[in-house]
Amino acid sequence: MKNPYTYCFTTEVPYYQCDLSGKMKLSWLLKVMERAAGEHLEHLGLPYDRLYQEGIVFLLSKAGVRIHRCPTAADLLWVETSPQSVRGAQYNREIRVYAEENGGPGELLAEIHTVWFMADPVERKILRPEKFTHPLPTIPPEEAMEPFGAARFRVTGEECGEQAFTVRYSHLDVNGHLNNTVYGDLVCDVLPFEELVNRGIREFRIVFRHEARYGEELGLQLFHDREEDCWYVTGHRADGPCFEAQVVLNDTEQSEDSVR
Repeated sequence: MKNPYTYCFTTEVPYYQCDLSGKMKLSWLLKVMERAAGEHLEHLGLPYDRLYQEGIVFLLSKAGVRIHRCPTAADLLWVETSPQSVRGAQYNREIRVYAEENGGPGELLAEIHTVWFMADPVERKILRPEKFTHPLPTIPPEEAMEPFGAARFRVTGEECGEQAFTVRYSHLDVNGHLNNTVYGDLVCDVLPFEELVNRGIREFRIVFRHEARYGEELGLQLFHDREEDCWYVTGHRADGPCFEAQVVLNDTEQSEDSVR
């Protein structure tokens, strides 16, 4: 612990979690996000199994990612995470990813802001904060990251294509649904290949509407707002929306600079 509210760890970017350019995949950054939240709770004596027995699971509602410089294979990272103040039934958490330098944080590489809610693990009903009776130190507001992951966005632009995605065994997690981190790969697979590889992701935001479970087929739609140069990917189940995601790619010049 860096202080009562910030949990830290280091991790190396594996080659198998990088793309053909040797850059970290979005899905792996989301795995770091998930690891940070889970390990911090475990460090506080609140592992998944204990909370489950108390009738609590934390489910991700929204996430925002800002990548300042994309890490590459074998980079050593320093990760810091802190809970923010609870807003209504929403538990906010921030994650900062740095280049590790002399046993501490160096250059800031990425920022992640997440919004979680508590739910009953069986009935999936949202629980009020009173259900969580454990102390959870939060970062002071003056030190907290901007809650950009909680910001709303509207899908705009021209529809560019659609495809289907079926949830399989390898996509599931302990909560029995499509794991949060898989959405990173799902979204990237829908984006135009050359655009994604040549420019890379600068910002990513996602809003989860309903869980996707084994065997369900999602209809994926891609939209491009040419004026804003922004991409959107939406996913629909047979009975309604599953998620909406927004992706902003780097300018070509910025992408070239990050490779040097």
